[in-house]
Amino acid sequence: MMGAPGPDARRVYTFTMPLDGHLHVVEAYFCVPEGLFRLQSSPTSPTQYDPWARQMMASRDEESLSLPQRVRISDAMLKRKLWEIGEQVLRGKVGSEVDAELAQRLGQRVMQPIHPARELRLRGKGLSALEMSRSKHRVRAFLHTTPQLELKQKWLERGDSALIKSEGQTSAFGLAVQEWIGQWGLAAIDELLLDSAWFYDAIGDYEAAATFLGLLEVADPLAREAGIADFATQVLVTEYS
Repeated sequence: MMGAPGPDARRVYTFTMPLDGHLHVVEAYFCVPEGLFRLQSSPTSPTQYDPWARQMMASRDEESLSLPQRVRISDAMLKRKLWEIGEQVLRGKVGSEVDAELAQRLGQRVMQPIHPARELRLRGKGLSALEMSRSKHRVRAFLHTTPQLELKQKWLERGDSALIKSEGQTSAFGLAVQEWIGQWGLAAIDELLLDSAWFYDAIGDYEAAATFLGLLEVADPLAREAGIADFATQVLVTEYS
């Protein structure tokens, strides 16, 4: 199962795995800046897990009642997330709530599998950042606790002048957002966008899915990063205005 993407690029996955001859339920929690923030497991059984999983998928998201608390994931998505666990371990991007032994077992080095969102059939049109922001849950993954403190302060200090451009150059606020996006890292952003596209397609919000995939269409990394920074800038302008 997958939870709705949330603040700090939060993505939570819950799945079962046989470990040491017993069935375990595993939770993998990814976010920024930690990477793999939490990875824990506990023994379970089909009679325990199945009704609990059905209840989770029938419940509503705690932060936005318009979203389910969990959606079912495909085998392809699970393979991708196991690969991501390995990537985070390799990079040393693990939090204090990660079971190190479990991370080593689940995150064995394998060839990077194609993200299933890459194979989605687009069934909606892409939206602007302003249109996306009208449903705040769609863009909340772009709200990060630590960077937002500085970005909001810059916004408050400059007021509307934060958006003034000079001779076609990016605004002061836009430059600050670009710096934050660069620190976040394009690979991590791409993974968030793919996960978000997959989640929103799964719940039938095809316009949101198309929007996230649209941000990934630009092949050139620098141009793609610039487009994502512009999208994030517009999201934050809406958030702070």
